[in-house]
Amino acid sequence: MASRKKNEYTNDLRKLVINHFLNGDSKREIVQKTFIPRTSILYIIAKYKSTKCLGNIIDRGRKRKTTAHVDRCIRRKLNTNRRISSSTIKVELQSELSITISESAIKRRPHEAAFCGRVAKKKSYINRLNRTKRLEYARAYQKKPLGFWNDLIWLDKSKFNLFGSDGKHGGESVMCWGCFSSSGVDNLVFIDENMTGEAYRDVLDNSLLQSVKNLKLNKDWVFQHDNDPKHRAAIVTN
Repeated sequence: MASRKKNEYTNDLRKLVINHFLNGDSKREIVQKTFIPRTSILYIIAKYKSTKCLGNIIDRGRKRKTTAHVDRCIRRKLNTNRRISSSTIKVELQSELSITISESAIKRRPHEAAFCGRVAKKKSYINRLNRTKRLEYARAYQKKPLGFWNDLIWLDKSKFNLFGSDGKHGGESVMCWGCFSSSGVDNLVFIDENMTGEAYRDVLDNSLLQSVKNLKLNKDWVFQHDNDPKHRAAIVTN
């Protein structure tokens, strides 16, 4: 028999209703004897008259699209490659077993087998050369006195998207340049053009020295940047 829903009556109660009905009891008498609502009594009797069955009819409803063999094939593919997509599994099953299954049906099978979806963590790629340079920088400045860091000014730029994913295709974005030191932050410059070596030089000429004065750095202050190619351009360093 098919699985019983929570609000359905057991087969024993249904059998009791049918026995009273076959014995000639009226609907009102059956309600008084079984304490089942009249509408349910009428439904049970009508179903018995049409199907001669007390419980749910077997194989009613939508049939399962996959067999046990296909389910095992899906689980095997997931065990082999946890990053395989449902669309790829669909194509492979169609090629190997000549069957067509929707992607939504394929996605349900891992859940039934207690497979949990995972998303790979995104992290920036750092090659061997950059790792070496970063380690050398950390070792070189590891034991610097506190006063050295008080005379260091840091600066960088960043783009902020106002609308859209990257400021393209109808979206809007704004490029900002800023600096800070141990004594606080200073000028924030908005850049309306593409950041080139020449544009970066203009930002330094117009804002960097004023920021050094506002932050009250000593005459031996150090300018720290992130080694971007534009920062090392000849038009900037000369």
